[in-house]
Amino acid sequence: MIKLFSNRVLMPLALFILLSYAAFAKPISLEEAKEIAMQHNLQMNKYSIELQDPSAYKLIASSHDIFSKATQNPTFYIYNFPQKGWVIVAGDDIARPILAYSKEDSYGLENLPDAAKYWLEIYDSAISEAIKQGVSQSEKIANEWLLARNPKKRNSLLAEVVPPLIKTKWGQKAPYNNLCPFDEEVIGRTLTGCVATTMAQIMKYWNFPKNGKGEKTYTHPKYGKLSADFENTTYDWDNMTNEYIYNSTKEQRKAVATLMYHCGVASEMYYGVEASGTHEFYIVSSLKTYFMYDPAIRRMKRSNYNDNTWTDMLKENLDNDQPMAYSGGDASSGHSFICDGYDTDGRFHFNFGWDGMGNGYYYINNVTLNSDDYSLMQYAIINIKPLENFNAQISLLKPLELKQEVVYQNSSVKINANIVNNESESFSGRISLRLFDAKNNFLMTIAEQKIDNLEINKPTEIPFETNPLFNTSVGKYYIKLYYKNDISYKWLLASGDNKLEIDIQKALSSENKLSLYSSPILSAYKIDKEKESNLKTTASFINTSEEDFKGIISASIYDEKGTIIKELASYNVTEALAPNTYIKDIEFSNAISDLDYGTYFIGFRSKDEGGEFALVNTNNFISFVKFEIVPPDLITDSQLKKWIKSNKGQLSEVIINNDGGIDSTTTNLEALAKIEELGCSSFELISINELIRHMPNLNTLICNNNSLIELDLSKNIELTYLDCSENQLMNLDVSKNIKLIELDCYDNRLNELDLSKNIELTHLDCSENQLSNLDVSKNIKLIELDCYDNQLNELTISNNIELEFLDCHANQLTNLDMSKNIILEKLYCWSNQLIDLDVSKNIELMLLDCSENQLTNLDISKNIILDSLYCSKNKINNLDLTNNINLINLDCSENQLTNLDISKNIILEKLYCWSNQLNNLNVTKNINLTFLLCFENQLSNLDLINNINLTFLLCSGNQLNNLDLSKNINIEILECSKNQINNLDLTNNINLMSLGCSGNQLSNLDLKNNMNLIGIVCSDNQLSSLDVSPLTNLWVLNCCNQAEGFILYLTDAQKGTFTEENYCNAILKEKDGSICEIEWLDIYPNPTADKFSIESKFFADEIKILNLAGEVLYKATLNSEKTEIDISNLPAGVYLVITKGRIGKVVKN
Repeated sequence: MIKLFSNRVLMPLALFILLSYAAFAKPISLEEAKEIAMQHNLQMNKYSIELQDPSAYKLIASSHDIFSKATQNPTFYIYNFPQKGWVIVAGDDIARPILAYSKEDSYGLENLPDAAKYWLEIYDSAISEAIKQGVSQSEKIANEWLLARNPKKRNSLLAEVVPPLIKTKWGQKAPYNNLCPFDEEVIGRTLTGCVATTMAQIMKYWNFPKNGKGEKTYTHPKYGKLSADFENTTYDWDNMTNEYIYNSTKEQRKAVATLMYHCGVASEMYYGVEASGTHEFYIVSSLKTYFMYDPAIRRMKRSNYNDNTWTDMLKENLDNDQPMAYSGGDASSGHSFICDGYDTDGRFHFNFGWDGMGNGYYYINNVTLNSDDYSLMQYAIINIKPLENFNAQISLLKPLELKQEVVYQNSSVKINANIVNNESESFSGRISLRLFDAKNNFLMTIAEQKIDNLEINKPTEIPFETNPLFNTSVGKYYIKLYYKNDISYKWLLASGDNKLEIDIQKALSSENKLSLYSSPILSAYKIDKEKESNLKTTASFINTSEEDFKGIISASIYDEKGTIIKELASYNVTEALAPNTYIKDIEFSNAISDLDYGTYFIGFRSKDEGGEFALVNTNNFISFVKFEIVPPDLITDSQLKKWIKSNKGQLSEVIINNDGGIDSTTTNLEALAKIEELGCSSFELISINELIRHMPNLNTLICNNNSLIELDLSKNIELTYLDCSENQLMNLDVSKNIKLIELDCYDNRLNELDLSKNIELTHLDCSENQLSNLDVSKNIKLIELDCYDNQLNELTISNNIELEFLDCHANQLTNLDMSKNIILEKLYCWSNQLIDLDVSKNIELMLLDCSENQLTNLDISKNIILDSLYCSKNKINNLDLTNNINLINLDCSENQLTNLDISKNIILEKLYCWSNQLNNLNVTKNINLTFLLCFENQLSNLDLINNINLTFLLCSGNQLNNLDLSKNINIEILECSKNQINNLDLTNNINLMSLGCSGNQLSNLDLKNNMNLIGIVCSDNQLSSLDVSPLTNLWVLNCCNQAEGFILYLTDAQKGTFTEENYCNAILKEKDGSICEIEWLDIYPNPTADKFSIESKFFADEIKILNLAGEVLYKATLNSEKTEIDISNLPAGVYLVITKGRIGKVVKN
């Protein structure tokens, strides 16, 4: 069967290890699970006091909320942390305590990726089966529970060994699918597919290639020929952002959509609106064929390896900063996503490619009590990295040509390179020759030249004369040609036959009497002059001549070209050194603070008394020893180095070390000073001060969603836009940033913010902090102000007359004067303590949300262009909407309204007026109404005949005895429970998806036309029967407590879906009328003249006898004393016997 990887399919993975050493296992209570969740969060956040409130840990769901209750107690609990993140705690200590967790977004069951949901299914089934079979707890897991309860006893706290490498949180819908095929039937775009999303995110991680190779066309059975020209497409990596929001630019959306579509075509995506899928092995072939990734890419099957070998292979890739495509599924389908990190406990981080939802660390250990191998269909694609010599612009037409017969130690070499420019544009940059040892380890650059405007496809011969081959011994070496474009920061290997082998011979002997006796040793080979100003070398010499030596030995410093820079030190041999005798460990030492940064060599010369200096003979030793004077590293923070290493493109002219460090050279400082924009979001950075202090011209800084505890902006005086939101800043000094126009600093720990010098500020978002005061009196240009969720008890905005948007909700405001803000358009002031609100001067107001205050009155008569009003949860007893003819959205729920006149609001679309005291509601003029929520009032009548656009109606908890919905054919959601309705005609409501009509007086409910229904709750009525057999999409049902003998008609498939919890004592019949209950009562004797008995296991249940018309003729409860049912008083005939959903038939003679 063809295996497709779709966003609809899930990955099977097991969760815990069971060992033979036994201990007793037991369920975990809700309270203990919350404590485990809190302890887990605390250890990851250095036991922050702010995270030690148990009430802040919110239970999202247990296994019982998601799956059937196969176990008495939940198998797991899911908690959201007070800050971002979540954890899944096992519901029984037979399993590992922390099954999965995340430090990223909160967990939500709505729109949860299928792959993430499948984890929950595996955890539930694995734990359920272990409990069912009575498996004992292993010693290892018992110890893990001890540590989970008290993480301080761990040898080391939980940490990320490799934090998530993938920073993108891309998905499959817009804008990612903006170029995918358009489906004319559904009038919508097809999804990108999980394989394409996996490929695209990994390629974005590498920002590679610049252009693809070749083109591809294939035929889709529905959308016809689909093509992509990889070679003539330039991938716009710089315009691809980690996340996409509503205001992403057109260029940004196009950049990611192009990449996604090309990945889909390369993998021959089977596009669809609900799901798009393809074979996952296309990732391997596509990356190699069209995008020039390393041919070492391999697709590995989990079941071919034991657990240790498998996880070691994953960790090796991640340690090398190489994210992997990962997949799992069954024989018919699967899901592709990304493995991009792991922690100290052995969990692996997965990015599911669904806008960040579900991303987190999960266990993949796979030994279960049944030896069920959930890993059989797991695969990992490893070794994903770009080719070293990808799409080389410079190629060798023939091998490098050595222009001399013999190569000697310490001598120059002449080499010719015959090259050609393969690109479609001229080349300007540099080319160099690099020396490698016999094991292919890079030693040094031995020659470099500048090239300007090398024409395309024009063969060119470049002659090189290298620097002296210092720091070499006798033996085999290799030389390779590299090139670097002027606009690039990276040296690239030229393509072609690019590996010249040379055999270095012993240097020609000089007339010098001395030779090296051993290899010289330096006190340091890399020197930071600020820390170490002296250099010492130690060398030993032997007299290899036939005469005595008496004279001077000099240690000199040479540059790369072989020129003597200075003498380090000299040594006088005052006593004659006889032939074949040696002097050992002579030290030469001196200051080197006068040397510039760079590469140097120590060489040795000697001279007899009265003679000339000459090089000592090598004697097969390295006679010129290399050392470097390195500038101090600007960057000491290890996490910042990791960010720099993976974001070199933002620092294009800066020379970056292999570890991400930056040397303090003039070139680097000048390059950093040129940078005007910097984006370093979502990388768990603690500080970026070491980097930005060297960027005086920075005008845009985006460093949100990190872990910054400090931010020094004193050097960034040109800054106009700053986003430092979602960090841990307790202080923010912007007094030097007087050009600042926009400031986002929300979700930090700020308790004060001085903006007195920022008079150019137009946009400010300082929400979700701890501010008790906010002075914006000097910020008279302010247009937008977000300061919600702080501790403000006052807010003065009288000077901010340009203000158009204000959100100050969730504070402690008792008063808000907006009389000067006459152009204000949107106001959010909900969840404060306002007792009065005057908006009479704010005639431009279009949106007002003043919910959850203490308002008793609200005058909006002057706000005639208002289109949205939210004033719920106040104490308002009168609301005059006469002048608000532009109102579209109204929420006045949970007030004290006895009357609501909306006759003038004829374009109203959404009305929420629940939980008031309304006894009348006239909506006949509101023909555009789509949402009506009027539940929990005192309505006895509701005329909806004119509301033909209504899609959502909640009118439960009123006094309605009739509800005419014959004209509301668009209605999708209907909740009319707890009324007095005795008839409900839904014949015309063919779009209905959800129906709630419990607690009424219905005796009939015809649903044959409501084929789209997925949920029905109609309990507590007087139905004699209910036919749900036509409803093939139904998955929620509650029809308990109906008339005696209630019959439920359903299909055989539905019979397997629903249980007694759904239909209680109903008699189940299939559509053809045959009784379809699985278990029949065993009645004997049958037929009978007077009495009969049933199985004793039903003695505690109520027994009912019905005639074939459904009338109850007899009720009784049996016990050990009363074991028979007497029907002697009934006439002869056939009767039904029912109890607790079981049914039997008895014949009375």
